[in-house]
Amino acid sequence: MLVANSASSSDSFSSDIQVPSDTNTGMIIGIVVAGVVIGVIAGFFLYKRKKLQAGAPAFGEYEDGYVNGNSPTLATNVAKPPRHGEATAMDLSPLEIYRVDAASVTILGSQPIAAGAFGEVWVGTCGRDTVAIKRNKQKSRPHVLKLIDEIKLLARMESPYIVSFKGVFWTHPADLECLVEYMDLGDLRSFLGAHTAEEYTWAAKAQAIQSIVRGLEYLHSFNPPVIHRDLKSRNVLLDSIKGVKLSDFGESREIEDDETLTNGIGTFQWMAPEIITDNYYSVAADVYSFGVLLSEFSTHALPYADAVNPVTQGRYNQHQLTALVAKGAIKPTVEMTHTPLWVRELAADCLASNPDDRPTSLQLVGRLRAAGVV
Repeated sequence: MLVANSASSSDSFSSDIQVPSDTNTGMIIGIVVAGVVIGVIAGFFLYKRKKLQAGAPAFGEYEDGYVNGNSPTLATNVAKPPRHGEATAMDLSPLEIYRVDAASVTILGSQPIAAGAFGEVWVGTCGRDTVAIKRNKQKSRPHVLKLIDEIKLLARMESPYIVSFKGVFWTHPADLECLVEYMDLGDLRSFLGAHTAEEYTWAAKAQAIQSIVRGLEYLHSFNPPVIHRDLKSRNVLLDSIKGVKLSDFGESREIEDDETLTNGIGTFQWMAPEIITDNYYSVAADVYSFGVLLSEFSTHALPYADAVNPVTQGRYNQHQLTALVAKGAIKPTVEMTHTPLWVRELAADCLASNPDDRPTSLQLVGRLRAAGVV
């Protein structure tokens, strides 16, 4: 009975269904497809609207990124360079005690007296004093912080052999500028290049050498000691009245008694071997740099300017030269005929490849005293 009734019901249901013609079928399919397309389009615009309301980039906005050479990464994940505003948010209150009125500072001349990759120095006046004004070219937070560290260190120093600190000023933190005393004869590198050995006598050089050693002794006598890390002829300044002083402490830092440094800092011609090889180094690196300075006093030339590659018969490039210095296979030239014996011996000891074999700055003072210089 159940089977018979089910079959009867099935036949009745089938008889009620009318099979559509081909024309009707096409119309139905067209209506369905159109409905789907309209739904997709509406869904897309609703999606786009929600994304824009949420602050996310809409599909298609990534094209600008490709035009600018950037990848289509979401803006929230892109690492942006520091902005000017980020530096202005820094707290400079610890420097307030050194701050001078910006209105009292006047820039002289239309060009800086010295310039590097990240900073420049201008001559100017602050009140009645002639000063050198150090400013950053880069206004990013790391560069401003580095200048702040240099200012804090320089403000603690008081020595006739260190360029004296005069103050700071700023309108915004990113525009922080440092004032130091002006030295009217410029840097040692320029002075040596502009004068012959007859014009710049060993009597005058001996006084300059004494001042440099005294400056190093002062730095290394701090507790903890201060290592300059970038001692070179450009960072030794001369003045017709005030003599010779060390400058530019942007790379300097204090080191604890049991601490040595590992990051290579400095200019390669004056670098000690242990800096080049990335081994631990200490204040002895300054003594090596001083030995390089002695070679400049002797020849008036840049360190290694006369070094010739025996293979190419040309000058060594930086990579070749630093590799030789690291191995102790080359030293800067010291002129042997007219250079006093005490200078030649001092240079040889300071340029020892092993930092433990170099004299300390205090021992250098004793050596100069024994030579009758101090």
